[in-house]
Amino acid sequence: MAILWQLSGLARNCGFSAESIAQATGLPIALIEGWLQQTFMPPLTAHELDCLCRALNCQPGDLLVADASDPAADCGGEQTCLDSLLDAKLHIFHEEMNEHLTRLQILGNEGTAEIDPVGSSA
Repeated sequence: MAILWQLSGLARNCGFSAESIAQATGLPIALIEGWLQQTFMPPLTAHELDCLCRALNCQPGDLLVADASDPAADCGGEQTCLDSLLDAKLHIFHEEMNEHLTRLQILGNEGTAEIDPVGSSA
């Protein structure tokens, strides 16, 4: 049995975009964007599910729907979910690295820190 993920339809019906969901939940936008593209339930924590339900004013059952009509979909759905999770985690990593680099550049421009990203001054 596949567990279908209804975030995209629910968000559309409520007038939410990926950005507005990210702002309302405090979750990374890359993660939300990945979830909005999913048909099958992505791997997510109870905290993430709670954040989504609070932001969308819904219950977990509104986001997750069991579909016993296509038992073969489980394998494809699981792989799709794993791929989506990896993509989302990679996007989050890139966003965090960009934030760190921006902070380092700001510190470097203020003269409060010297930055040697490759350690060539040793």
